[in-house]
Amino acid sequence: LNDIELTDISLQHDDNPRDRLVESVKFRAALDERLVIDDMDILAKGLAANLQGHLGLESPFELLMAIEGRFEVAGETGESLIELPFQLESFGDLDKMDLKLISEKFGLQLNAELLEPVSIPAWDAQVLLNRLEWPQDDMDPDFTLKGLKINSQGSLDDWSIVVDSGLDALQLKDARFSVAGSGSINTITISKATVTGAGVDLGFGGKVGWSNQTGADLKAVIRQLDLS
Repeated sequence: LNDIELTDISLQHDDNPRDRLVESVKFRAALDERLVIDDMDILAKGLAANLQGHLGLESPFELLMAIEGRFEVAGETGESLIELPFQLESFGDLDKMDLKLISEKFGLQLNAELLEPVSIPAWDAQVLLNRLEWPQDDMDPDFTLKGLKINSQGSLDDWSIVVDSGLDALQLKDARFSVAGSGSINTITISKATVTGAGVDLGFGGKVGWSNQTGADLKAVIRQLDLS
């Protein structure tokens, strides 16, 4: 197979307007004992990427993939709100895969192990982010995350997550927030969430569910709040 190009991949539900998902996909492929993808260029809404890799055609279906690209979130008027250049490597097979994502712009690192990624996915993932300011490239940002750490394990039916980060937001300076929670495809339970800093000590917790209808049981504790 050579020089394959797909264009204007869209999704339409009933009489709703078409949602254009992908502008174009161009690649070269070879098929022998494995499927080899050479220089796949993907251009989609908010994403431009180049992919190379291969997939074995016999069990355990060895998979190797390398992606280099750019993810972008645009505002309503088309201006760039977030631009994230990244490199992603994946290796393993369809029983177990290891992922590594790096973006030097924010000091972002993601390391993850995926089990049964095609059938019943489960994961063990860690995320580190050095610094993220919002708005970007602003001399006086409204919001800054510093030293963000995320750990998450589980599956779609039973997962847990722990988040910890430094935080500057408006008058809140040199604060920290942390969240510990768990959930499934139908519920999220926040066992502990805190925001602490000079003049601030807040706690949150509760549960949100949406299996039959959306419901929430949340509580907040204000132990100290003085931003003067």
